Amino acid sequence: MSIRADSNPRFFWRFALIGAVLLFWTGLCFKDALYSYPRDLEEALAKYVELRDSDSLHDWTDLAEENHWPTLPAPLANYSLLKEMGKLDKWPDLAYEHKWEETIPDPATGEEHVREEMEVKIQLQYVMAAVSTPLGLWALFIFFSSRGKWIEADETTIRSSWGEELALSKITELDKKKWSNKGIAKITYEEKGRMKNFVLDDCKYDRPATEEILRLVEANIQETQIVNGLPESVMQAMQEQSQSDDVEQEPANTADTSGS
Repeated sequence: MSIRADSNPRFFWRFALIGAVLLFWTGLCFKDALYSYPRDLEEALAKYVELRDSDSLHDWTDLAEENHWPTLPAPLANYSLLKEMGKLDKWPDLAYEHKWEETIPDPATGEEHVREEMEVKIQLQYVMAAVSTPLGLWALFIFFSSRGKWIEADETTIRSSWGEELALSKITELDKKKWSNKGIAKITYEEKGRMKNFVLDDCKYDRPATEEILRLVEANIQETQIVNGLPESVMQAMQEQSQSDDVEQEPANTADTSGS
């Protein structure tokens, strides 16, 4: 009689969700890089030229904050503000205090600064897309490749849907270090003189069937080959004994309470 554990769709659906979110993010990145930010750059530069020609660069700060455009370089922004306030006589002292060049800031530096900052934003969108695209495709690959996967075992062999097969007699070790917390058990076996691993995972595959396969493996190997954990039969016996002890203690506790 064989035991078959099919892939757990609830586990793999999360990869579909992750992949969809990442590729949606990729789409937003390309939208901003190819349309939104270039449009903002064109509008920002046009507005900058308008303010520069009308000698109104002091209004740029409010516009930049409102439209999420880059701010002007500090020397140019402060010089424009002092000019608007009619206090250019304070410029040498302010420049000296902040260690700026005392020469009058060139408005062209502001236009160049706005362009560079906006182009950095555009390049950043491509970088984020370059990261999210392969991650999203990887997650979707995991989801679609999981469809129809299974592992199966009988009294002599474990086999899988991807063609891996091992004889129980070739098992050298069953490591249960992660079984109690994560439901992962690693089987080490020998094949053609090489040591290989086969992993049982009760999250990726049907849990009851995976647990049955684990019990079948334990029943067909020596107890000394099981490391970092006890056999499931021993664990079950200990649990049943503990429950039996608890049941026996309850009447005694009740009698003590009644007597007092």
